[in-house]
Amino acid sequence: MTVTNEVTSTPHGTRAALDIADLSVAFRRDGRTVRIVDGLTIHVDPGEAVAIVGESGSGKTVTAKSALDLLPHGLHIKGDVRVQGRETGQLNDRDRRAMRGTEIAMIMQDPFTALNPLERCGTQITAALRRPNGRRLPKAERRTEAIRRLREVGITDPEVADRYPFELSGGMSQRVSIAAAIAQNPKVLIADEPTTSLDVTTQKEILELLARLRATHGLALVLITHDLRVAFSVCDRAYVMYAGQVVETARSAKLVASPAHPYTANLLLADPPLDRRVAVLANIPGSVPAPGARPTGCSFAPRCIWAQDKCKEAPVGLVPVTDRDHLARCVRHEDIADEIRAMNREHDRAEDTSNQRPREGAVIATTAARRTYGAKVAVGGATIKVHNGESVGIVGESGSGKTTLARMLIGLTRPTSGEVLVGGVDLGARPSKDDWERVRSTVQMAFQDPFSTLNPHRTVGATLRDALRMVSGNDLHARTEELLDLVGLPASYANKMPAQLSGGERQRVAITRALARRPSVMICDEIVSALDVSVQAHILNLMRRLQNELGLGYVFITHDLAVVRQITDRIYVMQHGEIVEEGATEQVLDHPTQLYTRQLLDSIPTTGHGATNNE
Repeated sequence: MTVTNEVTSTPHGTRAALDIADLSVAFRRDGRTVRIVDGLTIHVDPGEAVAIVGESGSGKTVTAKSALDLLPHGLHIKGDVRVQGRETGQLNDRDRRAMRGTEIAMIMQDPFTALNPLERCGTQITAALRRPNGRRLPKAERRTEAIRRLREVGITDPEVADRYPFELSGGMSQRVSIAAAIAQNPKVLIADEPTTSLDVTTQKEILELLARLRATHGLALVLITHDLRVAFSVCDRAYVMYAGQVVETARSAKLVASPAHPYTANLLLADPPLDRRVAVLANIPGSVPAPGARPTGCSFAPRCIWAQDKCKEAPVGLVPVTDRDHLARCVRHEDIADEIRAMNREHDRAEDTSNQRPREGAVIATTAARRTYGAKVAVGGATIKVHNGESVGIVGESGSGKTTLARMLIGLTRPTSGEVLVGGVDLGARPSKDDWERVRSTVQMAFQDPFSTLNPHRTVGATLRDALRMVSGNDLHARTEELLDLVGLPASYANKMPAQLSGGERQRVAITRALARRPSVMICDEIVSALDVSVQAHILNLMRRLQNELGLGYVFITHDLAVVRQITDRIYVMQHGEIVEEGATEQVLDHPTQLYTRQLLDSIPTTGHGATNNE
């Protein structure tokens, strides 16, 4: 078996748009060198779309920033980075700055932080444009150019050039961010999680826009994402990164059909399928090792069920799997190939949901619940029910009224009219103090960003004890340990601060805090949308276990219909503040009756693991 350091697939006679060879990024700590990225090689041809996928901490964004020479002070680079054939390490500071925007550009995950909130969109799009003599364009010419660039990204309203970013939706802001990135006609565009915070229809529009720009501008696209459906539906090839190294690379279709590395296989299985509900989502135990704490041999060995001593003895290189374009960093890939295929077949089997019984006793019931803000109708008369132990999904695009309805269910927003009953208490009236105690003991909420809802200056234990005191002040430390155990966290986590936890661990703590009041229903507002697929699988499996053990009910607010399939019994589809379709999850997703529901389903990219039935 031949061992190779990395893959280079340069076609003869073709100059790569982006060529990264043997890249290492490191810093010094306590007198030793700690590597974040280790010996990485990536090649992108002109007009090609290449994905870099992996969990948080794999080194994806550091790799991208290395290509643009945007690494923070203290990080040191070794290796070659060539953009359009020019080695960036040989350029002076002025030429490297000039290269950014003209030859290579980047769009960020959150356009609201990438764009200056105090400058108009048109100004930001044309900020770097200059005449050949280096002078700025005249004001009228800048506006004309801004409108032209906005039109290129699908914004036909010229007034957008005069607006500020905070006046735009998330999808429109991302379009403005893309317009600014391509204003100087670069040949390489690096997109770092460009659709993570967007709903499925807006995500589809942005992905189609990027594909169109590839064709019209000859752009080479490097897509950095943890969303496998997005990566494999858009990109020609993919690099799977883990702990600072590429562990597998191949054409996207090959990776989906025949993953060779256990990490790739597990990532694919952790991605929830849209076309069926599985008994348990595959999850990967443990987490990505931090720089400086990586094992000597295969970095994935501590989390791999197939690891043997030879996997841990020495560094592992990339080896050919089927051809020179499909390589994996695994010494046992031939031995375990049949077992990986068998694992895939087992995962393909759907859970039998035909014996689900109708539930009785509505814990939450709304009748024509309406919420308006002046002339704007946020929710226009929603009637829903959530029964004991039932999981209900509320789905729709951003702005459809999902979160406003959720806030009404927990009493954070009063309905303008209609009835909202929670535990028998009408939240549209003026509940007494005792009524509010009953509501708080009936329903609790977990939010999308647990870091912003946890006090950064208090330990996990202190936060949980505060919640437990609302029920009883007895045995607080013992009950705190019981709560942590319930969500799979060790008792020692009570002494940790939120900043010391991973995203998945913080979400578990947020769920634990909600459970402290022993509610009948937990409202979950996009709680897995920002998580890696492996962490998402952990959280979804945890929630299903808690439902079985505690009889807990859920109201699951999300735009991800694949997640809805795995966790809910019934769903309500919302559009423009109205419920346009409702029913059993399987019935609505497999046989939608409304055009809007079909559009939501059709907007979801697929990897082959969980394609829709409505194509």
